[in-house]
Amino acid sequence: MPVWSFKYSQGALSKQDKVGLAKEITQLYSSKGLPAFYVNVQFFEMGSNDMLVGGEYRSNFVNLSIVHIARTFKTETDRLDFLKQIDLILERFKTKGLDWEYFIVDAPRQQWKINGMYPPLAGSTKEKEWVRLNRPIQHDRAHLPSLL
Repeated sequence: MPVWSFKYSQGALSKQDKVGLAKEITQLYSSKGLPAFYVNVQFFEMGSNDMLVGGEYRSNFVNLSIVHIARTFKTETDRLDFLKQIDLILERFKTKGLDWEYFIVDAPRQQWKINGMYPPLAGSTKEKEWVRLNRPIQHDRAHLPSLL
């Protein structure tokens, strides 16, 4: 499960911007083998009096928090390549005159459940079935902590 949470200045992102971002972000992860339904993209528009940066109101700012649980980076090269992919996705903010920042938190996979089940191990036959069906289904390790 990656969760991308965008907090942005009022009016900074349109419905089309949000749909485009969500589709591109989902494709980023599904191209790496994750089920599309693992990907959560959330948008929180902040009122004109709710977004302050450096103690001052900002009308052109996007803050992005990314939480990774389903996978972690195996190498420094993987991490840097992924950051480049994020930068390419967010590049669209420049043309809108927006400033932005983001961070990624890696959370322990053992603390993640879907519909009360531990998701199948990464790359397993059962996870591939979840990818194919694009939904969670019961499996034999559903109530056991994942082995990492």
